[in-house]
Amino acid sequence: MDHVTPANTPTPPTNLQAKSDLQPLHITGGTIPGDITVRGTTNLGKVNVSGPLTLTGTTNELFFQDGGQIRSLDNNHRILFRRPENKLEIREYGDIILSPGATGGSETAKAVLLANGNLGIGTTNPSQKLEVNGTVAAHTFVGNGFSLEGSSGAAWSTIEREDVDVRSAAVDLCHIRIAVPVEKRFFIMARFDGTCIGSNGDRIMLAASDTSKQWQPKAGRVSVLFNTAQGLEQHFSHTRVFFVPISNTHGFLDYYAVVQNSGEMGGTGKATIYGTFTLQIYTRDFADW
Repeated sequence: MDHVTPANTPTPPTNLQAKSDLQPLHITGGTIPGDITVRGTTNLGKVNVSGPLTLTGTTNELFFQDGGQIRSLDNNHRILFRRPENKLEIREYGDIILSPGATGGSETAKAVLLANGNLGIGTTNPSQKLEVNGTVAAHTFVGNGFSLEGSSGAAWSTIEREDVDVRSAAVDLCHIRIAVPVEKRFFIMARFDGTCIGSNGDRIMLAASDTSKQWQPKAGRVSVLFNTAQGLEQHFSHTRVFFVPISNTHGFLDYYAVVQNSGEMGGTGKATIYGTFTLQIYTRDFADW
């Protein structure tokens, strides 16, 4: 066993090594220049430090050969470097707390992952799988709220597309997929609205559709003609209702915001669209269905 105590060691040793499987390396204080290497095939191949461990040098690095871990007391409180699997795991018996902005040196708990798997942002006691106390901003949402009655959920996406070639074929500006509930009948109100900028002589079709790259003339769409009289920047809005029958199997439904240059084609065949595509989901039972 190598044992270093500064009071008994006037000149600190360098590049300490503990090679025995029978005894660990004990460091009770002082400064040891160079490397500390511990080799062992059992749990005794380790370093015991009775005071704070400070790393100084050009790298300030705590290096594990492979598969290392940082552990406190027992195996229920660990950070595991699972390099062969390309994984970093935080293994904790209780809660995991993230405290950014801790300027006072104390816990801020801006985000909390409880032992039961509930994640809270802005709350320390989330009651759901994800609970956010604040505003959530996103470009696209995929999902629904079918467990609610009445207006049971919504999904939407922001559209900002410039100089899109819409002459050669219809274009999907946006795609939203939602899950189909089992044994529930519902309807979906799809709305596509915003501002379209086109070129003189073009007619642009815009539609909320349940079919990719199709605006289905008989099922509804809006038509915008661009000329010097009506202007090259026009507002539009298209709303369509889709009734969904009862299903006994899980599945998905897809909806699209579609645009195409059709009919009059005297311009460039390109369009710029700024808007939103929104799905409002209702699950009320209606006697006349």
